[in-house]
Formats: sequence, structure tokens, C-alpha cells
Amino acid sequence: LASSRIEIVGFTPAELRQYFSECLEGDCRAVDKLLERIQEHPEVEGSCSLPLNAAIIVHLFLSEGQTIPSTQYGIFSAVVLNCILRHLKQRTEEGRQIRCLESICSLPETIREPFENVCKLAYHGVVENKITFSHDDFSAVGIPTSVPLLGLLQAVDSLVSTGRRVSFNFIHLSIQELLAAFSISRLPPSQQISVFQELFGKPRFRAVFQFYSAITKLQNPGIRSIITTIIQEKDTLPSLDQHPLLVSLLNCLFEAQDPSLCQLVAGQLNGHLNLWGNTTLTPLDCLSVGYFLSCVCVTTRGEFIVNLRGCSIDDHKCRFLTRCLCRCPVPNSTATGWLHMDLRGNDFCERVAQHIADVLGSTSIVHMLLLGSAGVDTNTIPECGLKCILESLLTNSSLVTLRLHGSVFSDDVFSDDVLKITQESGPVLCQMLQRNKTLTKLDLSWNRGVSDTGAFFIAEGLKLNTSLRTLGLFRCGISAEGAKFISGALEINTSLKVIDLGDNELRDTGFGYLANAL
Repeated sequence: LASSRIEIVGFTPAELRQYFSECLEGDCRAVDKLLERIQEHPEVEGSCSLPLNAAIIVHLFLSEGQTIPSTQYGIFSAVVLNCILRHLKQRTEEGRQIRCLESICSLPETIREPFENVCKLAYHGVVENKITFSHDDFSAVGIPTSVPLLGLLQAVDSLVSTGRRVSFNFIHLSIQELLAAFSISRLPPSQQISVFQELFGKPRFRAVFQFYSAITKLQNPGIRSIITTIIQEKDTLPSLDQHPLLVSLLNCLFEAQDPSLCQLVAGQLNGHLNLWGNTTLTPLDCLSVGYFLSCVCVTTRGEFIVNLRGCSIDDHKCRFLTRCLCRCPVPNSTATGWLHMDLRGNDFCERVAQHIADVLGSTSIVHMLLLGSAGVDTNTIPECGLKCILESLLTNSSLVTLRLHGSVFSDDVFSDDVLKITQESGPVLCQMLQRNKTLTKLDLSWNRGVSDTGAFFIAEGLKLNTSLRTLGLFRCGISAEGAKFISGALEINTSLKVIDLGDNELRDTGFGYLANAL
């Protein structure tokens, strides 16, 4: 909210573990379990170094039976309920009899009005971009200054005022945003639409709308109509200006946890989610994308294209992207959708390849997978990562197209390898070609690291392969010797229809081998 830069000093990983150990009375198993749960939540993982956030999380872990809610709404609504319950137990006999509060939507009658007043103040703060409040702010929204704060706000005496002056602030910004969203959700439907339009573009709109989505599941037809308009009008914006709108919407869908909403948005996107070049994606954004895609495969029919090319997706982000996809049912049970995934130009390493292999090996929702480089950006797939992906295809029954391109420079026809096939990875490639029954197109073009070694193992695989129709080996460093291996396979294989061996060093001898095989 402030334009100046500030430095926040928080826990180091070692200090965080020590703090959790103290809170959990030295129970090492509980500490390990808590840290494991934190790693499943990108927003929690990224902010737990702050002492306040760490305190909130460890409190929830203890009060929720050693679990952590899966969404931001789940986390902060639980905090709100805990604060209110503590307030009631400390101040009323009735409160001491209450064991737990189920939902902010079903609070005891005695505190509903004070709670709604606090929510009005939260909304006022979001509209005015305020995080501290005076008694004048209470009056401005028609709230009595004596309203119970319910443990959700704290009063702070001024250190600079000549007279005694008290200001108030919510105990956490996310709590203010959640309460503002709740206040909006209690308005008549037509007013909700007006508020939505008023807040659109304001600094905290995105956070408030995520909580609003979780509370209402976006059931207001007018709000859904506005979302449809936003999706339709995004195509009139420059590509990079579309991304914040789309990503914010995906975050809202994740918070709402309603697959039917994902189905609605997927229909408006006309089967194509394009985030090409969005290098600002956060781990939470990647989790939201993964959740959306998993819902699309279950609730919609046909193919859905997702372009995440050049999005700087590294190991950390890829873990969250693929988490929901790994849990998606296979098509022959309840899923009916198929994904075409373009992940070229991202920060590949062994662990990223393993995450992708986990999806290919555990579910059957990916039809086309594009990996490797995008444009002039080279992203080498390590040999161990290549093996992971190839091994997953030994049992995969859905992938039709696999493309592992190197970099292509349009001006001077030059390539940089993204992979190499050696005596270690070659046998796995051979075995995959022999056993996989669904892959119809394999493109390894612009990888000189394929070489004659790769040609040998490809040829051995082709001798038993019955599904592959197209094989791309353009500029793969193959000589006449490699052509001899491939020609031997072509004499046996009857299913391959197209093979591209352009710009290799085949010479007349190599072309002769191929001509005789054909």
C-alpha cells in the first residue's frame, strides 16, 4: 500500500523450524508434518518467514487436527472464527459453552450485527485503500464507535498526537480483505455488481475478489456475465495485458473450488488458455492453472490447449502446476477432456522433467506435449530428465505427440541441442518405442546430440513399433552410418508414413541406404 521500499526481517529456515519446535513442544514428527503441509501451499510457503504468518499457521495446525486448509479463504476464515470464538469465551457465559464455530455465514445471532459492522469497515478500507482507521471512519460508514471488535481489530494509541488518539487496524491485511468480500456478498445482487465495477482496477481488488469467489461461488448471474465480458474483451488487449486478468480469474476459480465454474470459463476461452511469455507467474498462479486444467479435463469434452511457453517455470513452480494434474482421473473413468501442453522455453532441470513424467505416468489426460526451446532461448533437458519422461511413456496410454525441439535461428539456420541421446538414455528411448502403443508423432528435430547413437536406438525401437506415423529428425547430426541403421528399420516397420531427415550429413551413401529400404 505504500510506495516506498521497506525491509522485512523474518525467520530463516532454521529459525522457523526452531519456532515451530517450541510451539509444538519439541515434537519432531509434528514439526516435520507441519513443514510438509506448508510445502503444499505456495502462499503459505512464501510468507511463513514472517513471524505473524508463522504464528497463524502453527495455531491452525494445532486447532485443525494437524492439517492446514487448502485455500487462502480456508486459512483466513479459520483464523477469523478462532478470533471470534476466543473473544466470546473471554467475555460471555454463552461463549464459554460454544465448542467451535462452523462458518462465518452462520455465526450466533448475538454477534451477527457486530460482525457485519466490522465487515463494513473492512470494505470501506478497501475502497479508500486504508489499513488504519479512526473513530471518524467508524462514523463515516454508520458504525457506532462502541462496536465490539471481536478480536479482529486492534486499537493502537498514537505516539505522536498531543492528545490521546487511538487508531485501529485489522490483525492481518488478508483478514480485512476477506471481511470486505463477505460484506459485498451480503448485498442485494444488483448492488454486488455495482460494487464489483467500482472496485475493478483498485489495488486490492484481486485479493477481495478471490475471497468473494470462495464465499459466493460466483452464483450471481450478473457477476458471471461480467466475467464472460472480461474474457471476450481480453482478445482486444495486447498479449501481455491479457495475462493479469486471466491469472486473477484462475486464482478466483481455485479459491472457489467449484469445477462447474472452471467448465464455464473453459467454454468462454474457446478451448485455449494462452499465457505465453508471462514470466511473472507465481507458485500460487501455477497451482491455480493446474487446478483449472484438472477440472477442465473432468468437466468438458474434447481437447484443450494450454500455452505456457517461456513462462520461467522452474522446479518450484512446476511442482504446483503438476500437483492437481497428477490427481486427475483417467479418461476411461470420469474425465473426458484432453490437454495439449506447450512448455517450451522454461527452466528445465531433472526435477522439472520428473514432475512432467509424474503426470504422464499417473494419468492419461495429455495428448500433446511440447518441450525444449522456444525461439532463441535454449533450455537443455538433462539426460536423467529425458530418461524420466521416456520411462513414463512405457505405461502412458494417451500421449499422441511428443516434440523435443532444439533452438532455431531463422536467419542462419543454426540449432542448439536441448537433449543428447547416449548409451544411457538410448536404450530407454528404444524400449519406449517398442512398448508404447499411442504415440503417433515424435519430433526430435534441431538436436544434433541425437547423432548416430540416437539413430541406432531409434531404429531398434522402430523395428517393433506399430503406432508411430511421423518421425522428425531434421538437423540431428546423423551421418550415413545413422541412415544405415534407420534404413534397416524401415525394411521391417510398416506403420511409419513420414520421416524427416533433412539437413543431416547423410551424403550419397546414406541416401542410397534409404532409397534401397524404400
